[in-house]
Amino acid sequence: MIYSGDLNVARCELDLKNPKANVNFVDSNGNNIFHIISCIDDENDALQLLFNATNRNVNINRKNKQGLTPTEIYMKDKKYKLVCAAIDKGADLSVFKDEYKNTFAHKASLVPDEYYAMQMLSCAHRN
Repeated sequence: MIYSGDLNVARCELDLKNPKANVNFVDSNGNNIFHIISCIDDENDALQLLFNATNRNVNINRKNKQGLTPTEIYMKDKKYKLVCAAIDKGADLSVFKDEYKNTFAHKASLVPDEYYAMQMLSCAHRN
């Protein structure tokens, strides 16, 4: 879980709207914009920020100080639309391993919602 707070979410939104802003900032926990997007409750707003950030060349595969990529956080937070969007935008699933060495496919197959499980596996297969 990320506890970056509303200030960082607001900063993400403002930075992504400003074409000259440094969007590659990292907070004290090693989180970049993609990590912080997981704090946004409205999934459509989060998706819009994710798309804007990928268009600004922010590293979608950055690991934070906990060793987690944004895609791993989206999966833990059950934000499955963000998982698919991150994959479509270039998330590297080869680094996606938990403490038990489970891969992305293992984790996706355990998602209780069959629709999202299939969507995520389909996204992974395309990439």
